[in-house]
Amino acid sequence: MKNLNAKYHFLRPNPELLPEARYLICPKCKEMLAPADIESFATCPFCNTHLEYSNDLEDFILAPLVAQWMNSTSALAARMRIH
Repeated sequence: MKNLNAKYHFLRPNPELLPEARYLICPKCKEMLAPADIESFATCPFCNTHLEYSNDLEDFILAPLVAQWMNSTSALAARMRIH
């Protein structure tokens, strides 16, 4: 079910090839923003629009960092089992 009260619109351009690729559409200029574009400052780098805090925005920014951490810890655990 679609959330009609959502502040932001997110896009997955090609979920079959890149299931983790997700972009935020700037509410003002409609540019596609990657999490790295806004992880330091919650501001659109194209039009300087401030992005208000929401749980969805926080999840969007943190998801790639958590995925990278999970992958690195599982790789480390696999290496430790080998030795």
